Amino acid sequence: NIVPSVEQEIITTFQELNNSLSSSKWHVRKECYVFLLNKILSALAGSEPQNQLEGQDVYGHLDSIIPQILKEKNAVALDAAISLSTLYADSCIGACSVEAATHIMLSLAKGPAFSSSRSSTLALTEDLFLKLIEISPEGSQTIDSVLDILFQNGIKSR
Repeated sequence: NIVPSVEQEIITTFQELNNSLSSSKWHVRKECYVFLLNKILSALAGSEPQNQLEGQDVYGHLDSIIPQILKEKNAVALDAAISLSTLYADSCIGACSVEAATHIMLSLAKGPAFSSSRSSTLALTEDLFLKLIEISPEGSQTIDSVLDILFQNGIKSR
């Protein structure tokens, strides 16, 4: 008698987040990205995102994990990671610094996002790229840094 496998519901908590973010199971990592996206939305409490949040108020390591999650190898989880990163860029003040935008853009350019053959991934990647330009503080070097990385690394066309 073969019992069909039943997919377990994945429950993510702050206590398990560090381990879950580095899980070998893509669906666990994806649920972490969705969990953090929902935490940002909760922190916004219905307000429009305007870089008003501190990343550490949402999750202590949020500012540092964003560039890392953009290196996600699984396509479905990558889409969730890019969606989280775009909301982060729109909502959290940490994304506005030249250093943060540079790290995010390097992960986009050198990771699987720009070279994806999935139209959903490419659209999300473009949204994040444009968001990084949009949130650049006036007079900062952020736009120059983001564009330099794009020009230096190019975009792989499929």
